[in-house]
Amino acid sequence: MKRRPYDLVKRAIDILIAGLALILSLPIQLVVALLVRINLGSPVLFTQQRPGRSGRMFTMYKFRTMRDITEDLCQRRGPHHPVRIVVALHQPRRAP
Repeated sequence: MKRRPYDLVKRAIDILIAGLALILSLPIQLVVALLVRINLGSPVLFTQQRPGRSGRMFTMYKFRTMRDITEDLCQRRGPHHPVRIVVALHQPRRAP
């Protein structure tokens, strides 16, 4: 597929703006990483493979925001109470 000059300029501007936004948000990202590390432990980042354009896989990175359910329940109930976890199976809804 042949690229038009517009596409190349748009791509260059997209990369420039994304790089600038990354640099400007770096102090906030460092604070968030420190807070995640203190509150949730390591690893700080969650990674996941996802399909992108034309089905090509890419790795997505984001800060962890969820706790391990067993860890959370143990902290609330204390060391002398057993923890039971019930897993619900996903059942799609049916239209009436």
